[in-house]
Amino acid sequence: MKVRNLQELQDIFNIRYEKIKNKTLLIEDELKQIDEFFKTEGKNIYRPDIIDFLSNNDIVPNSVFNTHWIYPPTGYFPYFKYYYEGYVYEEIEHQLPESKATDKFTQNEMASYLEGVKPVRLQAIELAKYTIWLKELKINPSVKAPISKSNLSLKQRILALHYLGLDFNKYNQTALGDVLSLVIDKNDSNTRTAINELLSAKNENKIKSNENLLKMLEVFDNKAYTNIKLKINNDLEKFGVPD
Repeated sequence: MKVRNLQELQDIFNIRYEKIKNKTLLIEDELKQIDEFFKTEGKNIYRPDIIDFLSNNDIVPNSVFNTHWIYPPTGYFPYFKYYYEGYVYEEIEHQLPESKATDKFTQNEMASYLEGVKPVRLQAIELAKYTIWLKELKINPSVKAPISKSNLSLKQRILALHYLGLDFNKYNQTALGDVLSLVIDKNDSNTRTAINELLSAKNENKIKSNENLLKMLEVFDNKAYTNIKLKINNDLEKFGVPD
């Protein structure tokens, strides 16, 4: 089971949230999806390949439930609900039980079983955080998904300079790479590679990936950058493909 953290869940939701006018309705629809998820006890009634196809082609409204990874494996829903409710109501991150042997299971069997519970627990807690954020966003639309505390990657820094208006074609790429590597504190060879990707029609999608473009929307999340955000959204339409 693949685990998506709060930041990733927010990023998926924000792909559509940033583009539409009736934002409150989208929030309500997403909260209804969460309610339906628990009413059906986490049973994914759709084939994973169909759900991924619909999501990747933007045929249905963007939702964290449009991809099959959010659903826990068969038999694990009670654990998912336990950890979810522990956080959503009390903000308690319940811990995994100890992997001690029982009358029915050896210690190794218990340890193996708990390995399966571990990602279920993590995803449940992250979904609870996401639910709380959605409810806060509904009350106060000015609440935004925070920019990740981790530093921007090299490619993201190059993209930020690009959207700020730096004309990379105006300078010798080798010389520019040498200077920028000092400015952004990154390796000069890798910096030149990132610049080449930006300027290459064939490789532009490598730097303008879905992840990097979503990060740019966070970086330029200010009314002063309306025109820049329009450019980023246009690039998302061209290059970005939701997971």
